[in-house]
Amino acid sequence: MCGIAGLISKKSLQEKSIDEFLQATKVMNHRGPDYSSHVKFKNCLLVHYRLSILDPDPRSNQPYQSGNGRYTCSYNGEIYNFRDLKKEYILKTKTNSDTEVMLETYVKDGFDAVKKWNGIFAMAILDKQNGHVHLIRDRFGIKPR
Repeated sequence: MCGIAGLISKKSLQEKSIDEFLQATKVMNHRGPDYSSHVKFKNCLLVHYRLSILDPDPRSNQPYQSGNGRYTCSYNGEIYNFRDLKKEYILKTKTNSDTEVMLETYVKDGFDAVKKWNGIFAMAILDKQNGHVHLIRDRFGIKPR
């Protein structure tokens, strides 16, 4: 399982605050030893520690940016029906990851897309156009059967 973390401040984030937060998140390294990165946008910081299981290609590394560049997400979990959603939404993707499919369905349908995601997940989606951050998790908080 990957590790995700985030920091949101009322003011613009300072380098010292970012460095301290990144140092604190290193305790999650065991959850994602294959890759780690972060993205800062104004007063928001998204951190991701990746355990490459589904699509080990580096193009699937996170935080992941949408094709239109507006959204960035940090996601942990698995969407079981992502291949079906890729067909339903007629998505042309660059990766074989459920992350890209999730984010691109969100780009097309917003929160209505979330209702179609079948799986276990927690994610943060940063909207760079309006500065909003949406925190989304699966409906049950447990692995579906």
